[in-house]
Amino acid sequence: MKGMKVLFKKEVQDYLNSPISYIILFVFLGLTGWFFTTQVINSGMATLDGFVTMVPFLFLFLLPAVTMKLIAEEETRGTAEILETLPLKRFEIVLAKYLGAVTFICIMLIPTLIYPITLAIIGKIEWGVVFTIYLGIILLGASVVSFGIFTSAVTKNQIGSYILAFLIVFFFAFIGKVLNFMPSWLVPIADYIGFDSHFDGFARGIIDTKDLIYFLSLTGIFLFFTYNTYRRYRTRALRGFLAGSIVIGVILLNLISSYAFLRIDCTKNKRYSLSKTTVRFIRNLEKPLIIKAYISRDLPFPYSKYSKYVIDFLTEYRSHSRGKVKVQFIDPVKENRRNEAYRAGIQPLTFTEMGSASYQAREGYIGMVLIYGAKKEVIPVVGKISDLEYQVTKLIRKMSLTQKPVLSILSGHRSMEIPQDVMGYLRDNYDIKYANLKTDIEGDLLLIVAPNDSFPGDELKKIDDFLMKGKKLALFINRYTFSPQNFFLRPNRFKGLDSLITKYGLNIDNGIVLDTRCERIMLVQNSGGFRVASPVLFPPFVICTRYFEKLRGPESVLFPIVSPVGGDSVQVMAQSSKKSWLLKKAWFLNPYGKDLIPDRETEFKSFPLAVYKKGIRSAFSDSTNKDAAIFLCGTANLISKDVGGVTGKEFFLNTIDWLMEMEDLISIRSKPPLITPVKIKTKRAFVTFRLFEIIFPILCVLGYGYIRWRRRRNG
Repeated sequence: MKGMKVLFKKEVQDYLNSPISYIILFVFLGLTGWFFTTQVINSGMATLDGFVTMVPFLFLFLLPAVTMKLIAEEETRGTAEILETLPLKRFEIVLAKYLGAVTFICIMLIPTLIYPITLAIIGKIEWGVVFTIYLGIILLGASVVSFGIFTSAVTKNQIGSYILAFLIVFFFAFIGKVLNFMPSWLVPIADYIGFDSHFDGFARGIIDTKDLIYFLSLTGIFLFFTYNTYRRYRTRALRGFLAGSIVIGVILLNLISSYAFLRIDCTKNKRYSLSKTTVRFIRNLEKPLIIKAYISRDLPFPYSKYSKYVIDFLTEYRSHSRGKVKVQFIDPVKENRRNEAYRAGIQPLTFTEMGSASYQAREGYIGMVLIYGAKKEVIPVVGKISDLEYQVTKLIRKMSLTQKPVLSILSGHRSMEIPQDVMGYLRDNYDIKYANLKTDIEGDLLLIVAPNDSFPGDELKKIDDFLMKGKKLALFINRYTFSPQNFFLRPNRFKGLDSLITKYGLNIDNGIVLDTRCERIMLVQNSGGFRVASPVLFPPFVICTRYFEKLRGPESVLFPIVSPVGGDSVQVMAQSSKKSWLLKKAWFLNPYGKDLIPDRETEFKSFPLAVYKKGIRSAFSDSTNKDAAIFLCGTANLISKDVGGVTGKEFFLNTIDWLMEMEDLISIRSKPPLITPVKIKTKRAFVTFRLFEIIFPILCVLGYGYIRWRRRRNG
């Protein structure tokens, strides 16, 4: 082993002393830095996606150049015979050269650590995901190096080695990108063979034994091929027998690992694992729950990927339930099974695939039926997997409830129409009643969303009577109606309600909050006869990262066209950044106008965007109810069809669940990726950021190379 250690050090030193290595490092760091910063600048978010996407592509071109000399150079120079005379076994020679190349890959990655470090400074980042990303990159690079050392041993020529290694890497890297053009029966095989499906887990923050075994076995088999090929020291028959045995063993190992595996979720909020709330909930079910998953075996891409996730996901439900959840996986190949799926409400997917001579239409299934006693719920088609836990657990909870809590929603008063997806969630979890304020209000919470009409005194008295029973009121108020087509603002009128809010010790001010931490909007302009869309920062679309922890969910929430709120003895539930200011007179929000650009006289401060007050004194008497509570938000555009976003809807629903004391639902739904806005906003700051991320790592590498060169020259 001492000789192997010496050879390993020699290989590493050869890389660090070679000008070609520094050219490779220059290209690698320059391109990864460019694509990393481009993604951050375009999205305004602290993300490594640009870097992660680019690395496998660069490995395709660069790593064959790193490995092409490993054995071929020894043969060309005639030094292979000298190696044979050293006290080294052949596997030690192969392993030392292989480890030297893998070490060089690790050296390539060290300067890129500046990317997540910088993101941690200008935003937030999940270090668990950073760890899995770099682990996946190293395993991917180690596999590519094993290809390269094999081709270097086979060809005995560096150019031939590069070309052959490039072709092998190209096959594994791109087979997963052409799944749409493959017949269904071939898709799962090709998907497993390719890099994409295995590297994707590491990129998302998951360490899966299936993926570990895939990369390690791929590396091991090509190292064995190299060992078996090096210097042709075995007979052809023996080489063929050993190679066949190893290949069969690797295939069996990967087959076993696809059924018996362990998954470690390194994300901060464990978004790829069942939440503790779901586990506790299914264990406390009073009756057995049966899940019938109708999943066709031969689905085209991307449904084949979805089906694999659904099977693993439902298996996790079963394993955590202590026998309360029984899962049946059904492949509707036979007609009676297809009829059964149809009667259950499962919708077939129609897709085309390449047949023997032409495209053919086929049907497939990926849906599930949940049966709890006499109750049944159906997910006809699993369209997306990002919120599958929430969808399944929500339906289980719906079936297990004997009585839904009552939620009243104000009707009339020209209120904003609540989007269908939001209403769908509310109907699934609450017994919805509509309050016209002519009769007594039912339930524990009254929801008022963007009214634009006056409230007579008798209606205000109904609201007050409701609160004096110890109930709660949720107000999402729009001071202005915003038109995203022409950027005009029109004041809203809710006379009576505003005075009632004031009597309760709350207020919603005139004007809108502008924030340097804001959303980008796409503006289309005519340029040289072409219509060009460009992103522009829009301060009226406030990105809030400071809000009540029990409304946990996305790291940032979009508050479009929000007015500041406040009051006496209130708890601030959401607030703008300290770099925000108030536009008091607003009627037209020109994205390029001076009104939206802070100047030297601008007074920056943080504004409350939503507040909560518990203990309400009646507006019509001297009585006070300590349990009565009011939630006031300065915008209803959180859920607007025109300017709202996913994060706003999630904040809205989390607020309702929290006020209705249904916080378990928040923990199930609120498991988004931790991607936060970066703190830098100006064009100059982004240019500085890009130059630093590209130039600094390159300068470090070139500086180190120069120091090594001077040391070698001097002695």
